[in-house]
Amino acid sequence: MSNPDLKSLQAKVRRAPNEPGVYLMKDDHDRVIYVGKAKRLKRRLESYFIPRGELSFKTSKLVNEVYDFDLVIVNTELEALLTERAMIRTHNPKFNILLRDDKEYPYVRIDMQEPWPRLEKVRKRQQDGAEYRGPFGSASMLGLAMKMTGRIFPLIRCSRHEFKHAKRVCTYYHLKMCMGPCAIEVNRDDYLSMMKNALALIDGRSKETEKALEAQMKESSKLQRYEHAAQIRDQLRALRDIGSHQSAVVQDIEDADVIGVLVRDDLAAIHVLRVRSGRLNGSDAFTIAAAAHDTESLLVAFCSQYYESRSLPNELIINRALTCADDLGDEMKNLAELNQEDSAPKISLCPTKGNRADLLEMAERNAEYQLDEHQKRGSRRRSELKQVHEVLELSRFPTRIECIDISNMQGSAIVASNVVFIDGKPAKDLYRIYNVETVKDGPDDFQSMREIVRRRLERAARDEDAPDLLVIDGGKGQLSAAMDAFKDFPSMPCDLVSLAKSHVQSSSESEMAPLDRTDERVFLVGRSEPIALELGTPCYRLLTQLRDEAHRFAITHHRKKRNRETIKSALDEISGVGPKLKTRLLKEFGSIDAIRFAGIDRLRSLEGISEALAIRIHTALNSEGDGQS
Repeated sequence: MSNPDLKSLQAKVRRAPNEPGVYLMKDDHDRVIYVGKAKRLKRRLESYFIPRGELSFKTSKLVNEVYDFDLVIVNTELEALLTERAMIRTHNPKFNILLRDDKEYPYVRIDMQEPWPRLEKVRKRQQDGAEYRGPFGSASMLGLAMKMTGRIFPLIRCSRHEFKHAKRVCTYYHLKMCMGPCAIEVNRDDYLSMMKNALALIDGRSKETEKALEAQMKESSKLQRYEHAAQIRDQLRALRDIGSHQSAVVQDIEDADVIGVLVRDDLAAIHVLRVRSGRLNGSDAFTIAAAAHDTESLLVAFCSQYYESRSLPNELIINRALTCADDLGDEMKNLAELNQEDSAPKISLCPTKGNRADLLEMAERNAEYQLDEHQKRGSRRRSELKQVHEVLELSRFPTRIECIDISNMQGSAIVASNVVFIDGKPAKDLYRIYNVETVKDGPDDFQSMREIVRRRLERAARDEDAPDLLVIDGGKGQLSAAMDAFKDFPSMPCDLVSLAKSHVQSSSESEMAPLDRTDERVFLVGRSEPIALELGTPCYRLLTQLRDEAHRFAITHHRKKRNRETIKSALDEISGVGPKLKTRLLKEFGSIDAIRFAGIDRLRSLEGISEALAIRIHTALNSEGDGQS
């Protein structure tokens, strides 16, 4: 299907309202490829649908794929911001800037609705009512920040299951690194106050944290809560001790983020230096795909996501003279309102003198370095893919490679994994798991492979997302089964090979002789003899990494499925255990093994379980677990 002509899109734009809202650009398969917001929808859309020659090169990339668009009209700019975020998370449009690479940038999660909140490092932000800090450009730097916070503030560290079933305090309590609310009485207000101070420290606001601690210590002393005052005093000492080792003092700048951005082709590097309490206390580095964005729109989109769950600094120092400075200012005002900040940051563009100019130069150098390194890695990966292309004699350059692996144990819980590498890197959001449907009475790897390859090709024909190279885990038999599936798709633009794992060859006459292994071998369609992969070559490394990742992903889900089936059979066959009780048991203990090893008295402590039923559960699970009554 081709794009509609420009006139039909312009006609739809003329009917659009000039009100705040969100627009969703769609391709000819009705997929959302870009989400944007605007104060005036009609005016913004008019800037896209003009003669192609008047568009910038990057914007034309987006518009060339637009077949239609939808609108969501809202009342205010703030509602537009919130709606845009929700739509981006829902549709994951390919032309939107997303702060991610091969894995999500980390966040700190805090659920203040829990009785005893904890700091958790997570990879994805969920819509679960919890507070988040981040994203952070470096997982290792975030780890150090959380470790430092843990040294100062005695917050809980154990898992929820360990906390719930603790009978006495752990070693962290005796080291004064946890208040021990799992087993002893602790003032919850004191704990929550300490958590807020910890969050301020995570945000880099050490001076603010210090002032809050001083005020709380004086208040506790005034109320004759001397033990609590002494605890805060120790936190203050630890905070000041850490602060005394931070020697990067910045004159004349109290609280600012310094943003250096560099764009080459379709790639942008952004480096953020954080100045808090007059000290340079950290940085974040991001590399972003920027195919449809000029530098200015990229900066606005970046700041919107970066400060979504961060406290705003007093000042933003940026290395670009922006014609859209008003748009960035409006975005910061919306974020300040959303995050209940007192005011939006002052925006300083391209300072040429003093510490601001020096810091900006430092941020620019770091952005240039990370972009150089990223492009060098990309060049190496391109070279590796070129070798795969040549060694395997492929008809297409293998930009997108997929691998299918079957996992089963004695024919039960059969699953297949389909992992995806793009430009030589895992694209984990494209991984898929299939439950095998046509094999019921025992393992049949060939039929399983035939089914899964056919299902993958059906999706490729429907969504036009065929891989350039499909790798099958196995030998000649698995390759033949996959070829059977390909017969129904003769025009599918995809190369097919199978990768056979090395194995130990027949043993030598001497028992002391070292084991001799075959090479990893690749079987090609229409060729009787396999290609041996030379150990350590780029082709060997890439294909074995792909195969091992497919195997890991399949095994992980195979175990989950098998465990679900085990739990179902183990509990459902016990007389007196219905669906509600089964759910409560799993929620209380966490796993079938934990229920199995719980004593009869522990089982009886649950509401609705009599002594006779507790004995029945304990006996049935232990008989099922080890064959003994």
